[in-house]
Amino acid sequence: MKTKNTNSRTKILIAIIVIIIAAVLIFMYFNKQRVLFSPSDYCQGADITKDGKVDINDQSLVAANWQKTDCTTANNYCDGSDITKDGKVNIDDQSILAANWQRTDCASVSVTPAFVEVKRKIISSGVQKQIKLSISSNQKVLAIKEGDIKNSKIFSYSLSEPLEVLEFKESENTWLLADSANTINVILYYNLSTSSTSLSGKYYYVDSGSMVEKDITGDSAFGGASIGRNKL
Repeated sequence: MKTKNTNSRTKILIAIIVIIIAAVLIFMYFNKQRVLFSPSDYCQGADITKDGKVDINDQSLVAANWQKTDCTTANNYCDGSDITKDGKVNIDDQSILAANWQRTDCASVSVTPAFVEVKRKIISSGVQKQIKLSISSNQKVLAIKEGDIKNSKIFSYSLSEPLEVLEFKESENTWLLADSANTINVILYYNLSTSSTSLSGKYYYVDSGSMVEKDITGDSAFGGASIGRNKL
């Protein structure tokens, strides 16, 4: 009984984590804001000199640039002492340095480049238009916005396999897909009613702390030459 309860709590915790990640993605998507995450390499950026440890040499750089407000890429964010890269050297940077003080295990963290591709295949362009989106990625969270919401309405959809999070915002023709255990590699089928003769859409994901926006590729015209041109 205890093992069963523990597994249940673990599943709930995983679900909460995924939902939090998803909420961040939705926030960035609808507000079109860049989210800055603290650097994860070289002891969260506290090892400014990149010599493998956080010591007096790093503290000296922060002290030398203390309260500067003109930190940019041009001056390497005040010689690296603007750890948060928010344009100024202040208590936020000092806090990160203090939290990692005297660590000797600082190193560069290898980050796998994000890869996401969404291709569209128009299965039927009749009165009831049927669409297939093939999603291939190494990401765990992804948002997809499909069609002109003024002239198009998605009235049903399904996935080739289940995900922990699958949310659909009907007023925006937008899906949010997330799974803490697996990367998102699925096929999304949907039915569309539209007065438009063509279809365009975008997908969104986070790479190195920034929102990436790309166009959905593949078929775009209903009854036109582009249908079937891009096989999935």
